[in-house]
Amino acid sequence: MIAQLAIEKQERSWVALAFSWFFLLMAGYQILRPIRESLVSDLPSEEKPTLFLVVFFVMLAAVPVFGWVSSVVPRRWLAHVVFHFFVAQLIGFTAWIFLGAEDHAVWQARVFFVWLSVFILFATSVFWSVMADLFSKSQGKRLFGPIAAGATLGGIVGSSVAKWLSASLGLGWLLGIAAILLELGLIAASMLRRLRNQSANDGEANVQVADQPELDKPEKSGIWAGVSDVFNSPYLRSIAFYIALVSFCGTMVYMQLTDSAKLAIPNRDERTAFFGSLNLYTQLGTLFVQFLLIGPIMKRVGLGVALSIMPIVFAGSFVLLGFSSSLFAIGLVDVVTRIGTYGVTVPAREVLFTVVEPDEKYKAKNVIDTVVLRGSDATSSSLYALIGKYISAASLVSWLMLPVTAIWLAVAIGLGRGQKKLVETK
Repeated sequence: MIAQLAIEKQERSWVALAFSWFFLLMAGYQILRPIRESLVSDLPSEEKPTLFLVVFFVMLAAVPVFGWVSSVVPRRWLAHVVFHFFVAQLIGFTAWIFLGAEDHAVWQARVFFVWLSVFILFATSVFWSVMADLFSKSQGKRLFGPIAAGATLGGIVGSSVAKWLSASLGLGWLLGIAAILLELGLIAASMLRRLRNQSANDGEANVQVADQPELDKPEKSGIWAGVSDVFNSPYLRSIAFYIALVSFCGTMVYMQLTDSAKLAIPNRDERTAFFGSLNLYTQLGTLFVQFLLIGPIMKRVGLGVALSIMPIVFAGSFVLLGFSSSLFAIGLVDVVTRIGTYGVTVPAREVLFTVVEPDEKYKAKNVIDTVVLRGSDATSSSLYALIGKYISAASLVSWLMLPVTAIWLAVAIGLGRGQKKLVETK
């Protein structure tokens, strides 16, 4: 198995530690995600678009702050500073759950929704930045796949914990477990960096120190440097539009799901278990797609076809919801579309960035993954609320989404052709 994955002997411990860190990070997140869905289900439907808008503006404010932090904190300590900051907030929220009165529930839902939505984007961005620091380009092509599998397996474990223990432990204890997992992940991160530094000092093969940035120096350029790259590049603008449509359609399903869950499952802990079940099925399906389907799909039929899969899947999903808006139907659509997004769209999207300039792979990509993505969330949720004022049937909202999937499909086909041209010219 190790040979099939092309992991050399001296790399096994590095991959194991990186895998463990990503596993623990995503296990903690998938414990927290069902809690967020359960809490936000208690809020009035018309308030959710406001929350997405708040997330977008918090992200806009947080981006330059993160840029400043990365300019004063050495890169080897940046992950610890960021994660300790978020874990401290999580501990504070846990105390609020245990000590807060019932009349705090509304504000707890609002704060936690915004916090988790911001946290996961920064957490995964910092994780992959560290991976880019510690592994050379040639190693990344071989090792990032096995490392990324830690996220899926961690998601399965975290979703299982949320599903089976939420009713017996309650939200407060689940939050505490997630905080512990995040801190354990940092231990794995520290061990990985120490082992890599030791290997570099010993002059081991495949430790290409010259290709890596000086980790004791802060990063001088911030995320805003990528904004002009996106605006000036038709190819990057197309990627941003594609990602925006992914998020736009996914948020439409999310809004319907939380509204239906609130009506069908009044108890908050039972709702947490329900959302944990959906996440578990999603992670299991994603693992299957990642290991058995996406590789052959992109190799045999091409990137353009892979990018076109999800617009077609979402179109079929919206047709289904047009005929049935039951909780079962919406839950099924949520699982299927998220499996496709994580298992097909995300790997295909990463291939799109392999043909851009090195700076654009980080700066422009971060802009697309944060500002563009959360801006699309805010737009989608606001439009959902606006449509809901005039159309009471959720099924009609689904029918109105079909033209959006048609536009998305056209963008996907164009992106596949654009990526192919860039490959031929390099």
